[in-house]
Amino acid sequence: MISLYNPSGQSLLIDSLTWSSALAVAERYGWRPIGTLAPPISFSGFEEEEEWAGGYAVAAGQLVLREDARRFGEALNRSRFLQYSSLSDFCRSAGFVIASTTLEASPALDLQHLQAEVGSSVPVFATLRVRG
Repeated sequence: MISLYNPSGQSLLIDSLTWSSALAVAERYGWRPIGTLAPPISFSGFEEEEEWAGGYAVAAGQLVLREDARRFGEALNRSRFLQYSSLSDFCRSAGFVIASTTLEASPALDLQHLQAEVGSSVPVFATLRVRG
């Protein structure tokens, strides 16, 4: 399962197969991914020393910027596939974090930096960390 978290504290749970197919469908309907930002903290599956490739498929806590998220959501909307309507609405509202585990509060991050990156006034997910 994949959990998407936006700056308002909303989340969307989606199965991995649906996420993978949504990425492919969005590209077919005109989305041109610009790449994600590396996870702001160490999430399982990604070590901070590794170079971040900017991918979307593996849920590692990476950040999808507001404009990229909006374009992704718009492409899903253009597809008119009903199974993506909630995902499309979620993505068009703000940037988000792609995670694969449950998150819990942590003061470990620079809130202002993340706020600027994903484009929101209160980045609730910026105070999250993976629960071990």
